[in-house]
Amino acid sequence: MLSRIYSSIILGINIVIGLVLLCFNAEFYHNSSWIITIEQEQKYLLNWNMAFALIIIFYNLILLLLVDSLLLSERPHFFFT
Repeated sequence: MLSRIYSSIILGINIVIGLVLLCFNAEFYHNSSWIITIEQEQKYLLNWNMAFALIIIFYNLILLLLVDSLLLSERPHFFFT
């Protein structure tokens, strides 16, 4: 039971970090009032950074579902059946 709580907390923290990273990058990318001018290469890097944040979020959501349904339940069941 404790391992389920710990894994849920850690995965939740990772999802929050991914959301913060995604929101910061989206604000930095779309807000024209920033003092720093964004060059084309920097926009390219921001796109990769936003994609990485989305990968973090979805990877942790999938892990949360798998850990909860397959590994830590008393009677493992598949959440997709």
